[in-house]
Amino acid sequence: MSNNKSIEVEDNDKNGNSYGIKLLKKQTTYEGLGFDFEKNWTIIEGETFPYSIYQCSPATILSFSSGPSATITGVATGKDDTCNGKVYVMIGNNLYEGNVVDGHWSVQLGEVTEGQEAQVTVMVDGMMPSILAKAVAEKGSGGGTSQGSDEQETDISQLDNVIYLEKSVLQVGSTATLSFRMKNSAAIRGFQFDLYLPDGVTVVKNSKNKIQGALSSGRLPVDDEHTLTLVEQADHAIRFLCNSEYAETFTGNEGEIATLQIQIDEGMPNGDYPFVIKNMSLNEINASVYYNHNYVQTSLTVLGGKQCAKPTISYAGGKLTFTCETEGAICHSTITDTDIASYSSNEVQLGVTYNISVYATREGYADSEMATATLCWIDAEPRTEGLAEDAVTEVKALPVLIQTQGGTISVRGIDDGMEVSAYSVDGKKEGFAISEAGQAVVNTNLTSGSIAVIKIGEKAIKVQIK
Repeated sequence: MSNNKSIEVEDNDKNGNSYGIKLLKKQTTYEGLGFDFEKNWTIIEGETFPYSIYQCSPATILSFSSGPSATITGVATGKDDTCNGKVYVMIGNNLYEGNVVDGHWSVQLGEVTEGQEAQVTVMVDGMMPSILAKAVAEKGSGGGTSQGSDEQETDISQLDNVIYLEKSVLQVGSTATLSFRMKNSAAIRGFQFDLYLPDGVTVVKNSKNKIQGALSSGRLPVDDEHTLTLVEQADHAIRFLCNSEYAETFTGNEGEIATLQIQIDEGMPNGDYPFVIKNMSLNEINASVYYNHNYVQTSLTVLGGKQCAKPTISYAGGKLTFTCETEGAICHSTITDTDIASYSSNEVQLGVTYNISVYATREGYADSEMATATLCWIDAEPRTEGLAEDAVTEVKALPVLIQTQGGTISVRGIDDGMEVSAYSVDGKKEGFAISEAGQAVVNTNLTSGSIAVIKIGEKAIKVQIK
């Protein structure tokens, strides 16, 4: 363009020569221009433009998905595949950094939307920074591992110069101490971060409304002058501020650096809950060098809370009934019938067996344990079995409900005096009982997860021991 007008020029020494992108990513294009690929330059054929042999190879990006607190992961190559160094990620105007450990890296990011571009460069083994590698965020999976959060727990093994919570089990209605640990290779002078607690967990304050937290002595230098300030923010996050007046650094490379007293509500259900650290910044003895992590999550387990009672299963009059001792609980069941299928055979063996699973829920309670049972029918008058002219099956049979708990097998709905035997899948008889009052209880040494064959009269049914 010249003065907003299109002009045509010829390729020559004055105007230069035009090349397509494909040609610009081929080594032969540059060899013709005098590039020395033995002493000065290298290229990934068909993928990159030439770059110096003294630069790191471009980062390989393995995963990058959208989300409120996304993560990008990949590998780097320096002088060998076990390189160590730094990785830098630019998304929009935000710059994030992480560590390359044995050639692998993972960086916690802020909010990333689907389609956003990340630009990544790595610096490892004292080499020059790599050229930029680019990736576009894919749609996040939305998966999660803990109650109240769609985020996954942070893999601390992939991070350096980071503060995280030590895993622990918390009891409802109690006061507990959170342990903050620091993993660092740099000489860390101070830190700042915001702690977000799950609903049902609050900080403990003294009579002067001061949050009860402190630095741990194990990693403080002799005659230390570090100070810790704890401030509750408008969004209820607890901000930790720590620094040394005389630029002293924490000792060691791994261990507890601070504690915080918390209270767990009496009505908190059992489960795993996310404790999230955001806006983390650690600074070296050189106060101008910072290590930042935007999001670090640890899941802590809460026990002793209210949980729905395990449902009971019964059958009568052609109906299954589920009951739960927890008032107001709702039962959720799944019933499968292995006979409902399509077959390509001249004969089909009908089992007439239903596998039943049910659990109970109620708001403010943890879900109940799963109750399971097998419902089947045994012939009461086998001579009447057959198909009538109207194609309706005519079978007189007794409904039988089978349940297992550990090695104990309970069979209900059978006639008194009937023998019930339990066998392992290899044919070994594990136990038997004679029914009384419509029920037989067989005690066996079968373990949870194993398969048992229950023989009731001439009927044999396979069940899984729970």
